[in-house]
Amino acid sequence: MGERRADGSIRDLTPDEADACRDDRVPDDPQRCWRWLAGPAGDTAELRRYVGDDPDATVPAAGVDRATAGRYGVGSTFKVVVAATYLRRPGTGAEDRIPAPQQVDRPGTAPVRNAGRGACAGTGDDGRISLRTALAVSCNTAFAALAAELGWPAIRDTAVDLGFGTPTRAADWRSGPDFGAASLVPDDDASGLANLALGGGTVQASPLQMASVMATVAADGTASAPGIVGGARASGTSGPSVATEPERRRVLTPEQAGELRRALGATVESGTASRLRLPAALRDRPAGERAWVKTGTHELFPPGTDPPREVFARQVAWITGFVQTGGGPVAFAVALETRDEAAGAARARAITEALLDAVVEGRR
Repeated sequence: MGERRADGSIRDLTPDEADACRDDRVPDDPQRCWRWLAGPAGDTAELRRYVGDDPDATVPAAGVDRATAGRYGVGSTFKVVVAATYLRRPGTGAEDRIPAPQQVDRPGTAPVRNAGRGACAGTGDDGRISLRTALAVSCNTAFAALAAELGWPAIRDTAVDLGFGTPTRAADWRSGPDFGAASLVPDDDASGLANLALGGGTVQASPLQMASVMATVAADGTASAPGIVGGARASGTSGPSVATEPERRRVLTPEQAGELRRALGATVESGTASRLRLPAALRDRPAGERAWVKTGTHELFPPGTDPPREVFARQVAWITGFVQTGGGPVAFAVALETRDEAAGAARARAITEALLDAVVEGRR
């Protein structure tokens, strides 16, 4: 847990402060727990800056737990779940070449196309692309076609294993806070399989859930029930210790998780996160081992729709992933409501860069 300072920097909270934030025992100083909020409660100027100082836009509510309870469309970050579903099949790997047509047509839904409406970069003359490249460039048609091959039940079951719930089945961690309640996938694909596979429709998640998905990949395929690390201390020591071990379950074999890491490693090298500035300590590592990242954008309104003037957010920009630090892997997720897609992506990168700088420096 971290405190955001007035200058935008981040520092770790002490164990006592973490306990206080977790238990809501800091009414006199809400900025201590600002990471849970859109801005300090009552700081109208800061909230107005969030909406670009637009006098007509409705500012977001302060004091809302967006990190664990925020429910956002996840966009292309859900392709990680589809890729995991594929890699659960025996004999599959990151370099497998999968179909990547220029368009995917499914009954009852709009055609799926790629950005630019052409073939994805890296698609061969045979109309196929490697899973690794498809993730790196976020190839829509490749994942729509792959979802049709896998079927929604298999994708849904992988999502549930990773911590998502469904309308008829709560996230089934047996203990701890119900952090999965904000993250849902539908029971069936009635709303359109291709759209669901691309993180649209009724696929929704909290930032914590998407960070948990990436943490599972980092942990050789073992998912751990998310929780807040408080200030419990071992007897006779001054440092924090975890009071209980989190519940864990196997989602991928270590080999399958390794293939997914291999696929995700290309995104910061030549894919949609190639503009992300990494800390110097990560840039010195071999290509493919600097960071494992997936980006995404979820459109809040259909194309051609003119939202009301007072509505600020048009999209949700996502960056989720994990990095290796001196203290072990750290998974993260940034979900940013934005009015302009390009500006939102740039802002999400800036937030991610500041976060990674703090994480890598703090865990050397």
